[in-house]
Amino acid sequence: MVYDNISIKINISKRAKVLRLKMVFPLKLVITIPYYLKSSYDANNIIKKYATWINKTAEKQIVKAKELLPHNYLNWSSSEKEEYIKELKIKAKGVLSNDTEYLANKYGFSYKRLAIKHNKSNWGSCSRKNNINLNINLVRLPKELRYYVILHELSHLKYFNHGLEFHKLLNSLCLAELGIEEKILEKAIKNYPII
Repeated sequence: MVYDNISIKINISKRAKVLRLKMVFPLKLVITIPYYLKSSYDANNIIKKYATWINKTAEKQIVKAKELLPHNYLNWSSSEKEEYIKELKIKAKGVLSNDTEYLANKYGFSYKRLAIKHNKSNWGSCSRKNNINLNINLVRLPKELRYYVILHELSHLKYFNHGLEFHKLLNSLCLAELGIEEKILEKAIKNYPII
């Protein structure tokens, strides 16, 4: 059973409407419980109820980590990991700047500013001021998934939500550029850890 090695964090959220489980790299289970239900949920019961999902997700994460990370990364010292992150930042600034400029020009988008950051929880974001933020970890992903995230953020320049029109636009861009439907890419990226 994998979940013996998983650290667990429990969040009580006033914004959450339903119970939410999320596996964060490396092997950290985040359980978000709606505030109004906090007294009726017990972490041990949640873990037992969702043990199959927890194990399956943890196993996928371990496999993907071995594929995507340098050999023995999980056993590196803090200073070795910091050095690796510095190298990723340098690589990301060139690759992600070029990719974003290429896709924006090709599909007629204009953004104000591009920031390349070491985010812990998301692949990218777009502000209402038309600024795009991309995660340095994108350079570790296959090109199709990197382009998917960039196209996703560029689509927010036109639709600042995740409504039907947004998804229609994003799907058409993914099909035009990659020949792959948005839903397939969205599902695929969930298997990759952010470090």
